[in-house]
Amino acid sequence: LEQKHAEITDRNAELEAKLDRMKDQNMELANDIKDRDRKISDLDDRYNQLLKKYQDLEDKYNELKDRHSAMTLKNEQLEKDNADLEAKNQKLQQQKDALSEQNDQLTR
Repeated sequence: LEQKHAEITDRNAELEAKLDRMKDQNMELANDIKDRDRKISDLDDRYNQLLKKYQDLEDKYNELKDRHSAMTLKNEQLEKDNADLEAKNQKLQQQKDALSEQNDQLTR
């Protein structure tokens, strides 16, 4: 009976040692999970920061693109206005030349 008791006591000690090792492993795994969760949270925060930055850059790009389009239209209008003014200037120069010719004829 004592031998049986000793065997049970030894077996209990082995099981308690095994249980202690499993508890330690459990704590290590829990810490690993906390670390992984913290890393995931950090990555999620970084992703959200980058996404916000991307969206801000995309908004800025669209704003610049719109401004470029508006400036292109304005430039085209200015080129048209310039061409019209050059045509008017040429017509006025022709009129001036004609008047100068008439003036020369009258003064002769």
